[in-house]
Amino acid sequence: GYYACDVDITPAVESGPLEVRAAYVANDSLHEALVNGSSPGAPVQVSPQGTTLALEPPPTAIRGGENVTFAGTLASADGRPVKGEEVSVYAGDTCLGGNATDASGRYNLTMALPYNLNAGMWPVYATYRPADGTALYGAQSDGYDVAFVAAPPTVRVYGVPIVAFQGDLLDLLVNVTANGAPVGDNQLEVGMPGVTLSRNATDGYGNLFTANRIDGWAGLQTITVSTTPDGLLDGAQVTGGITLIMPFDMPTSLAAVAAILLVAGLT
Repeated sequence: GYYACDVDITPAVESGPLEVRAAYVANDSLHEALVNGSSPGAPVQVSPQGTTLALEPPPTAIRGGENVTFAGTLASADGRPVKGEEVSVYAGDTCLGGNATDASGRYNLTMALPYNLNAGMWPVYATYRPADGTALYGAQSDGYDVAFVAAPPTVRVYGVPIVAFQGDLLDLLVNVTANGAPVGDNQLEVGMPGVTLSRNATDGYGNLFTANRIDGWAGLQTITVSTTPDGLLDGAQVTGGITLIMPFDMPTSLAAVAAILLVAGLT
């Protein structure tokens, strides 16, 4: 009549006093001579155990928007991997993100470095903060000094016409990326010499749409776009294209060209 049972004390088990009891469930049969029963409870004290958190050395320098992976392991004080627990990675007091450990106690956080951080040296480290009452203590990894570097933006302008007329709508699409990632919420200024066409922020895809009625500008005009330096994003001014803006609207311009050709034909 002897029995044995292993009990796995996981991090999800609350620390403190725990009552353990055995139970017997009788077979549902007319020929069963036994009934359900349970043993008296046996007190067990669950004590929290320390943990060890490791962070693998990250790159020594990371540009804004650059994809980077932070990885490491979480283990109990006796060396057993701790699975299913959230580990967070920090730069200074700023949480960059977190992920849960797998069965081997390993965590991976892959992300694009946010642009809203300041350029300079940052201490990067990982932390483990267990929920209240769990059977593990928290831990913090060793830190590494990492240089966060401002990235130069890539600006593309679409929709610049070769020729435009007075009264035309100048529809432009501006796209801003850095290290291949879209730059959202960056203030742009789109314009021509002496004229501001638009001053607005990019959307989450790094796009800005602008539409302006041509009124009074004429001649060869250079479309320029200026980004705003912000955190890990450098400022830049680029030429989006050159357009020839006629001094009249299209019907008047066509009539003028026809008249010129007519006069030329008569002479």
